Amino acid sequence: MKTTPGGTYYQRLMDKLSGDPDTYSMGNRAFNFINAITFLLLVSYLAFDLFISQLTMSVVISGMMVVLGFLYYFSRFKKKYQVGIIIYALISYTVLILNYFINSGINGPTLCLFF
Repeated sequence: MKTTPGGTYYQRLMDKLSGDPDTYSMGNRAFNFINAITFLLLVSYLAFDLFISQLTMSVVISGMMVVLGFLYYFSRFKKKYQVGIIIYALISYTVLILNYFINSGINGPTLCLFF
């Protein structure tokens, strides 16, 4: 890892994604970073669903990506992350509940998704 005057490449990338530590609170930075990681995961899920021709799930994932994009924008650039956390939690719990009922209940992958 190459060190530069502004820190390592990864530190600068994390500061770019989550916000400047001097300007943003730790909670705001954590939410921004988790939101960015979730968005990247959804991109990979979307690519996989398009590859296996799951159009319904592709539409759902695309909608979730739009919502996450708005949440990231409001949190990162408008510094209003409290509402974003509530909306993110509601979406996450709704997805877990739907996944539980759609995918075999207690024998399905819901517990893995919860973690």
